[in-house]
Amino acid sequence: MIEILMSTFNGEPYVEQQVESILGQAYSDWRLTIRDDSSSDDTVKILQQYAHDNPGKIRMLEREGENLGASLSFARLLDNCEADYVMLSDQDDVWLPDKLDSTFRKFREMEERYGEKTPLMVFTDATVVDEELNVLAPSMWSYKKTVPGTARRLNRILLMNPANGCTMMVNRALLNKALPVPREALMHDAWLVLVAAAFGKVGYVPKPTLLYRQHGKNESVTKRWGLAHMLGQLRDLRATRVYIALTRKQACAFLERYQTSLNDADRKMMSAFAHLDEQSFIGKRVDIFRYGFFYAGLIRNVGWLLIC
Repeated sequence: MIEILMSTFNGEPYVEQQVESILGQAYSDWRLTIRDDSSSDDTVKILQQYAHDNPGKIRMLEREGENLGASLSFARLLDNCEADYVMLSDQDDVWLPDKLDSTFRKFREMEERYGEKTPLMVFTDATVVDEELNVLAPSMWSYKKTVPGTARRLNRILLMNPANGCTMMVNRALLNKALPVPREALMHDAWLVLVAAAFGKVGYVPKPTLLYRQHGKNESVTKRWGLAHMLGQLRDLRATRVYIALTRKQACAFLERYQTSLNDADRKMMSAFAHLDEQSFIGKRVDIFRYGFFYAGLIRNVGWLLIC
């Protein structure tokens, strides 16, 4: 069985459409577990009705009265999940009918190749849509100018993760290795990708399996990569530098937990990234080239080399 984990917060306008898209999946061996993050609208009322109407398929965790934010709320869901296969769901997307089937077929292929005890992750592309589900971009990967294959390379995903949590499937072996998600993680999905790349295998399905809704109130906003986005980052260098500092903080947490499990090459690489800010101007750039700490795309990397 696949367990689908959904964290909700004031999702009343969209959550019904998302749950309906999950109920309409071609693959039927699943259970949806929901944790509400202290919504003040009718999200909980809507979901309680779905749980009542679909016993055994939809359940809600008891309300804790604590607003954790998306990352820690999903971390709490992951900590309380016991399934062998787990997928993550946002509250405001719409899943295409073959999302579960397409992802699980790829997952089975990887299991046959690498074994069930290997930490495994599969993610997919998504179609970016607006509030009314009008298509903004057929491919999120193209929209953000990301390269899915970099999710297999630990040095590349330290800076830029192409795998969105709402497109992921992971197995119990990966969760056993990755949990608990530390507070220093950029996001729960970023942490899972790091662990999968370091200790397991990452695969992807090169097609959209969901409509990724952008409506201005998303916990994590996906922006089209282009001149406007680039100029915005240049205007707000402080925010960019804060993000870079958070990636180093995450790397420090990763190194602290797994330094005895990492091979020598990955340990040296992770340490170099975690302590990049302690290097001189020249030393930083030497390590960037030595270990391949690069974003996807020439323009991003020119900016990275200028401000790091």
